[in-house]
Amino acid sequence: MDVFRSPSPVEWRFPVQSAHDGVPLGNGLFGALLWGSGNTLRLTINRGDYWHHEAGFEPGPEATWDNLVQWAATGNQHDLLRVFEGRDDAGQSPQRPTRLPMGRIDLVFPDPLTLGDGSLELATGCAGVIVNGPSRVNVEAVVPRNGALLALRMHGCCFQQVSPGLHPAGAEPGEVQEFFDAHGLGRPEHRASGALTGWTQALPHDPAMAVACLIADDAQGHVTIYIASEYGSTPDMAWARAVEAVSAAQECGYDRLADDEAAWWRSFWAHCARLQLDDATYQSLYEMGMYRLACASMANGPAMGLQGPWIEDDRLAPWQADYHFNINVQMCHWPALAGNWASSFEPLWAMVRRWLPRLNENARRLVGIDDGYTLPHAVDDRGVAMGGFWTGHVDHGCTAWLAHLMWRYYRFTLDRLFLRELAYPLMRGALRVYEEMLVEQEDGRLALPLGVSAEWGGRSTAAWGRNASYQLGLIHALARAIPEAAEDLEIDDPIVGRCRSIRDRLPLFSVGGAQDQAAYWANESACDDVAEIAVWEGLTPTMSHRHFSHLIGLYPLDLFDLRRSRSLQKIVARSLDRLTRAGKGEWCGWSFPWAALLMTRLGMGNGAALNLEAFRRAFTSPNGGPLIFPRLEGLTGMGPDALTMQLDGGMGLTAALQEMMLHTSRGVLYVFPAVPEDWRLVRLLRFRAEGGLIVSAERVDGATRWVRVLAMDETELRMALPFSDSAVAMISSRDEQPATWIGAGIIRRHMHPGEEITLTPVTRLEQR
Repeated sequence: MDVFRSPSPVEWRFPVQSAHDGVPLGNGLFGALLWGSGNTLRLTINRGDYWHHEAGFEPGPEATWDNLVQWAATGNQHDLLRVFEGRDDAGQSPQRPTRLPMGRIDLVFPDPLTLGDGSLELATGCAGVIVNGPSRVNVEAVVPRNGALLALRMHGCCFQQVSPGLHPAGAEPGEVQEFFDAHGLGRPEHRASGALTGWTQALPHDPAMAVACLIADDAQGHVTIYIASEYGSTPDMAWARAVEAVSAAQECGYDRLADDEAAWWRSFWAHCARLQLDDATYQSLYEMGMYRLACASMANGPAMGLQGPWIEDDRLAPWQADYHFNINVQMCHWPALAGNWASSFEPLWAMVRRWLPRLNENARRLVGIDDGYTLPHAVDDRGVAMGGFWTGHVDHGCTAWLAHLMWRYYRFTLDRLFLRELAYPLMRGALRVYEEMLVEQEDGRLALPLGVSAEWGGRSTAAWGRNASYQLGLIHALARAIPEAAEDLEIDDPIVGRCRSIRDRLPLFSVGGAQDQAAYWANESACDDVAEIAVWEGLTPTMSHRHFSHLIGLYPLDLFDLRRSRSLQKIVARSLDRLTRAGKGEWCGWSFPWAALLMTRLGMGNGAALNLEAFRRAFTSPNGGPLIFPRLEGLTGMGPDALTMQLDGGMGLTAALQEMMLHTSRGVLYVFPAVPEDWRLVRLLRFRAEGGLIVSAERVDGATRWVRVLAMDETELRMALPFSDSAVAMISSRDEQPATWIGAGIIRRHMHPGEEITLTPVTRLEQR
């Protein structure tokens, strides 16, 4: 049942005209992109922790919730921008921290050598490029697991036939140099000593950075190149460390570095969730998604941001390559849940732990409490706000969404130490801030007088409303999760009782359409033929918009019990229909996978696949790199733009494929809930599900053949049977005799740690 081949190599078409369409290598800390044309192979390099920490936005004492409500209600745009964006009288916002471009090394081969096609060996993490000419040159490259290092080896050429050209960021005229000069970074300093070349870059607020490049012949007569980037308190210290790194790599040798890297990737593929499809395109997309996940975020490295460890060398990073918490960081990490690769979260959790004092101070300033946490939507790696977008800065939903991501992580891993030390405190602190924001109405119900819905309305005074569905959903998610968490931790917390009161007194979402909120609250069933989920009270989403924040209750919050409520079924279906009718004209890259994820919760596999296909065709570069804007015209009103890479869309596609195959909704595990009808063969191996379950399964020609569930901890299994047969045989590793389940619906079983059960239709079992 578990025979899965190693991932197939991915062919890379050359010439490649942009860095982000190049072959990606990475280890979470360090990233390299191999691209180029003609006789020049370009190596764009970067570190995921290479920041220019300048200023950022530190709000003052006027940045309080009371002032926010008053100024928004009166349309006081001047004070909103001054206090919550940090704009001065001239309208200028504070300088922002930013990830920096590092530079590239060009390998120039003599004419008439020309770059041919390349490949990426997913199974071993090795990139290859063929250089054609009178004699063929094979280039292979790896980024080893530890350190900021790129290692290359070339077969078929000698030391004198390749010339490395250094292109430090900021050394050539353009926007990068202008930024460096304007912000006191100065020009990079070239270094050279025999076969050793490189550069250093002094930074005004951060340690100096150095890149060292060592080229030499190895013992077998191949040309080897080692490129390292290191920091130091001075440029000389940084250079000394970079030289030490490349010297140590040369002593180790390319073979050992590549062998160790291949061993790491073999271990990765042997442990992560695998998917096998008869659709070769989506098979490759899934494997590339898991590959990028492992390249972009690893234990002990920096947390994964918008571009991971890959920053282009010739322009500034879009959106400073920061951390956006109104979907982007979350979407980047979603595949690690079902993907059974929890270590991708470790850098994020470590970073948030460092932020807690700052987030606590944010809450104290905003609502005047000492036991809360507040996180703006866009921050650097220190948790410092970017500024310049007041609705994002006051979006407390970002705090709650991060807390919910932590809760989902716990539900998948059952890591109680993590729940106790980080997740529960943040969940509780996020809800405490919401408690200060909620107001009691005359009828005893609760309302949120002001709330943004992520990115709706931009930064205008109309970019907020009463009872924003996005915020209501997150409040309910916290109010549901906190009592469960407290029970699992066996703690007595008075907030648990208040959670029940909040759930009973606060609307689950705002209603638009013909009926107002009061009418729906009074009689839900009387409104279910016309009601739909609104952005906030009085605003139905009739226009196309990239952010589906008002539908967050469907995914990922999983608030709606659609199996039991026909009223909710109608409202949710109508709300998704509204999304379709409003059109895709204003959607960006990550919108399409999110739409697919929403559809999976309604079992709409064909619709989900259609959105993923639109993303694949329009929002990936020629070699498959994920883009934020479309490179093709005609699908949306944005673009065309084939340059601006963001990881979130590609990670969202990977997560959508996982959810189409397996997800848990309202405590029930669904296997193959949204498989497109033209996918004839689907196999799952080691998919992780809520409750610490590991699931493998097979589906052929629309029929599920078998499902195997392994419990990593003690848990209660509730699974919707995915078989067309009414009789199902169940074999457990704890039972001597197989059992038979008769009837459709949900199977329930208390599972012990290490117990494995296999479910098979009785008719199929009898055919063996």
